[in-house]
Amino acid sequence: GQLSRVGVLRPPIQWYPGHIAKAERKLREVLKLVDVVLEVRDCRIPASTTHPSVPEWIGTRRRVVVMNRADLAPSDARSAWKRELKVEQHLSYRALLRHVGGRNGEFAHEVVSANARFVDGKRGTGIAALKKEVLRVGAYVNERRTRKGMLPRPIRCVCIGYPNVGKSALINRLAGRRAVKSENRPGVTRQQQWVRVSKEIELLDTPGIIPMKFVDQATALKLAFCDDIGEASYNVELVAAALLEDLYTVAAQTNQTYFKDGAIRDRFGAFMRVHESGEVLLEKIASSNFQNDLHRAARAILADFRAGRLGPVALEIAPCDIEDYPPLVAIDPADELAGIEFDLKERHIASENELNDGDNPEDDRESVSSRRLLTDSHAHSSSDSHAPREGETHASEFTPADFSSN
Repeated sequence: GQLSRVGVLRPPIQWYPGHIAKAERKLREVLKLVDVVLEVRDCRIPASTTHPSVPEWIGTRRRVVVMNRADLAPSDARSAWKRELKVEQHLSYRALLRHVGGRNGEFAHEVVSANARFVDGKRGTGIAALKKEVLRVGAYVNERRTRKGMLPRPIRCVCIGYPNVGKSALINRLAGRRAVKSENRPGVTRQQQWVRVSKEIELLDTPGIIPMKFVDQATALKLAFCDDIGEASYNVELVAAALLEDLYTVAAQTNQTYFKDGAIRDRFGAFMRVHESGEVLLEKIASSNFQNDLHRAARAILADFRAGRLGPVALEIAPCDIEDYPPLVAIDPADELAGIEFDLKERHIASENELNDGDNPEDDRESVSSRRLLTDSHAHSSSDSHAPREGETHASEFTPADFSSN
């Protein structure tokens, strides 16, 4: 298990239903039939929703990373992860060139560097840009067929990712209709299903896949926070307590830019002191709002977080931002940073000049000016951190411009 901030031992989370093991085997078989892979990640926990086996599975097939639920993440986090994904995509591009280029480089022109797309599958923002990206990345298919004197065919794509990251909702938005069953809970999709998105694109919906063994319990907890694993696999009260700790930790480590912890006090009328655990704060919230019912309080906290009623939040700091955001002395950064799976050393393989070739220069300047230290010790409780009450729509910092830029 994992220890809380004050040494409370929390039982480990394990969730790997039999249908997921079967789905993984089928997925590896069907990947041979597709041209482009859409890897869907949760924008609030991009590292934890990155399956470690995907690069091995897809081989030389083109991949587009889709950061779904971008409306629930703050602009600073989206900008940082956009920069980080450029590094990841550049490394993939160079590796693909080596494998596809051929001895004389005759196929090198077919390889293009894919751009990650930040979308909101529920509302449909960013879907048009994602379609264009799929057509651009998959254009090589019909270029080859034309050279061979064959008629063009639709680009075949597959949508993969962890359970409940929004794959089915994304497919319905791409298709412009309710083509597949979509619910806000893990494990709904059990079978593979082909969907005709347009004359140019065919898309395969697949069940969610997760590693047989989680990399660590920090990752498992984040998946539980975001409802990406079944509730039967964890204790709701302990997970809610861990979420409260993570929210305060990421707020402190990012100087309130990834989350404004004043939203918890505005919402529930309680706050966490430096040396208190999430369990203590959960008890305070239960006492003042739920007649000391810890279970009801825990479910309310998780529901508010998942629905965005606590305001924009991202629980994982992009590796390129770790040096920008030194943690406060009172917070131990080890627990929060443990879930980030990217190799920091590999990030520096590509030079800055190579990364910027062909990119929009505005991307690198986006939101840099907003990243600053807050000198007011009470800034986190200002009116900017107000979270809407039950039934209201949260005011996200998210704008359509975030979806259209490369």
